[in-house]
Formats: sequence, C-alpha cells, structure tokens
Amino acid sequence: RSAEADRLKHTAASLQKLAVGVVEGTEALSETQREVLKDIRQEMDQISESTDTDHKENQDQVDRARNNLAACDAAISGSEAAASTSSSEESAHATCRTEEEQLLATKEASCAAYESACSSLNAPSCMQNLASLQEGSEFDTIQECVAQISTWSSPTNASLTEKRAACAKDREAHVRKIEVCGRAQGSFEM
Repeated sequence: RSAEADRLKHTAASLQKLAVGVVEGTEALSETQREVLKDIRQEMDQISESTDTDHKENQDQVDRARNNLAACDAAISGSEAAASTSSSEESAHATCRTEEEQLLATKEASCAAYESACSSLNAPSCMQNLASLQEGSEFDTIQECVAQISTWSSPTNASLTEKRAACAKDREAHVRKIEVCGRAQGSFEM
C-alpha cells in the first residue's frame, strides 16, 4: 500500500511540475500528453464517483447498524421496565392474596360467632309451655314468663344484630378483596 502511495505522490509531483512549466511557458504539451491528461482526468472522475458511492453505501450500513443498536437498546429498556413493573405487580398481588386470606379468617370467625349465638339462645324455659297456658290461674305465670322473655330478648337481640352485621360486613370485605386480587392477578399475568 505504501508503494502505491509513493507512486501516486511521484505522479502528482510530476504532473504538478508539468503544470507549472506549461503555465510559465517553459513546457509545451504534445497532443499525446493532452490525451493522457484527458484520460487521467476521466479515470480520476470515475475513481472519485466510485469512492463517493462506496462511502455512501458504507455510511448507510453504519447508520443501519446504529439504528438497530438503538432499537435493541430501546427494546431492552422496555423489557427491563416491563419486568420491573411485572415484578412489582406480582408482589402487590401476593400481598393482596395474603390480605384476602386474613379477611377470610376474619369472616369465618365472625360468621361462626353469629351462627353459634343463634344456635345457643338459652331462652327462658317458660317459653316452651307459654302457648299452652290459657287458664285464668295461669295468667300470672304468663306475665312472669313474658317479663323473663323481655329481659332476655332485648340484649339477645342486640347481640345477634351486632354479630349478624359483623358477619355481613366481613363477608362483603372478603368478596371485594377477591375481586381486587383477581384484577391484580390479571394485570401482571398479561
């Protein structure tokens, strides 16, 4: 390669010397020299055009490679962001399911308390025979039984109402949490 460069430098120096001589009038170009210079000019134009074309093609390849790398970087960044989001969503879903389990346990406990209270009312024993009492001599017994029922029923009713409301509230909270966790699961599994 350096031999070619040396030849080109020598040729360029010789042409420059000839050009200076022609301009100063110390050299005259023959018709053959004119033809050779014309051929050299045409060859140089072709070399220049070929070099420009090669450069453009090479630059296009470099630009495509750069664009492909940029697209790859963007895809990797997008994948990393999606993985991070997915991991965060999966963690939120796991927390949601833990909360769902806690709400299920709370619901089961409050509803069991309500069912237990309903199953063991411990009503006054006189209630069993109350409907059969109809004689005038039994009216005092009826009134005493009604008094016992009244004393028993008010706090029992309040307790049952409270337990029933707690069971319903806990059931609804559990159902809502199931729905929320289902949506959360769907979002990170997509």
